[in-house]
Amino acid sequence: MCQQCTSIHPALEELVTKHTRTGIQDIVGRADRLLQVCNQMEDRYRDAGIAFHKTERAARHAWENDTGEWAHHYANLEKAFLLDRYEDIFAPLEDMTKRLTKLRTKAQHVPSAASASQLMVALRHELLPPMEALLTEFKTFKYFISRLKMDAHALRTFNRQFYQVNDLGIRCAWYDPVVDIINNKRTVRNRSGECTLFADWVYSLPEAQRALKVQAGLDGFNPSGSLFEDRLFAYSMDLLWRANEGLLPDGSQAIQGVQ
Repeated sequence: MCQQCTSIHPALEELVTKHTRTGIQDIVGRADRLLQVCNQMEDRYRDAGIAFHKTERAARHAWENDTGEWAHHYANLEKAFLLDRYEDIFAPLEDMTKRLTKLRTKAQHVPSAASASQLMVALRHELLPPMEALLTEFKTFKYFISRLKMDAHALRTFNRQFYQVNDLGIRCAWYDPVVDIINNKRTVRNRSGECTLFADWVYSLPEAQRALKVQAGLDGFNPSGSLFEDRLFAYSMDLLWRANEGLLPDGSQAIQGVQ
């Protein structure tokens, strides 16, 4: 008998087997729930990034130059949302997801003919310790994303209060939809500066990479060409405008109460 194995009275064999297999199935269920949380964290990160980029540079500079806690919060936001590589943020989560998937598979493939003692060893020594470690890591990463979302929305609230209207009291958000008088198409109020930063961030998102690569295959265009830039701009603006922004049905202008 292995050193980890526990002697089980024959009369308790069936009961221990039942309870231990229930514990192993619980590992599978916890893994499934954590994998769902992974997707939710990606959604929360994207929502927080949109909130961050829907602010004016002046508002961000105000936070950046603050002498109190806001400067620290802004530094974290800048690291998270002014980047070229999405993987820089989500590499830890990707690693945890791979380990979690591997652990889930291991729990699912515990031999059906295993004895009660063997099941206890599998649960107590091979499944529970790595699951507990993963739970701790997930909680840390989840807090990191939640903190980003809280700070991003706090910055956007600050922006709406002090930087989203000009001295005449007229709304002047950089992403407000306007009509380009040259081609009569919808665009944003300011397509340089903030728009470029936002498009760069959007391009780092996995779903944007996939969508643009698929479209590139359909259109057969050079990724460095103007058509690619138009596709990226359209995809980026869709993320901004499809939110509840109070746009008119034709999307050409904003109505009163736009966020």
